[in-house]
Amino acid sequence: GWVGALGAVLLHDRRFAIDGVVSVDIDPSCAPIALALNATHVRRGRFVAVTADMLDIDYAAPAGAAGPADLVINTSCEHLAEFDRWYARIAPGQRLVMQSNDYFAVREHVNCVPDLAAFRAQAPLSTVQFTGQKQMRRYVRFMQIGFK
Repeated sequence: GWVGALGAVLLHDRRFAIDGVVSVDIDPSCAPIALALNATHVRRGRFVAVTADMLDIDYAAPAGAAGPADLVINTSCEHLAEFDRWYARIAPGQRLVMQSNDYFAVREHVNCVPDLAAFRAQAPLSTVQFTGQKQMRRYVRFMQIGFK
């Protein structure tokens, strides 16, 4: 299926087949870089870079994808002032991978959470497959994987 983010996806320590990836960023300077980094997959028709606001995406039929995404990945929840608006656009039953952090000191981090419990409350999942946190040098990174 189609994945709505960059990178290889791991599940239970085994890689699984990915038909394609649609990378979305609001910054137009990101698309050429993403295309260059994923040139092999671009040539095979398995990688598309889209410049768009994630608050405007139709997640049931994302631009550049061959159908609805099997997986939506958001590794920058802390950057979303309108996180609730983004989360409301995700259909119930959609598989998600989300990351946030407690790095309040960064000006662009407008939606940090103090801990994993707060992140889980902010983005509740109907089925949780994984939650965890990783201590970084200056902050803690939080992750959730599951179905909305």
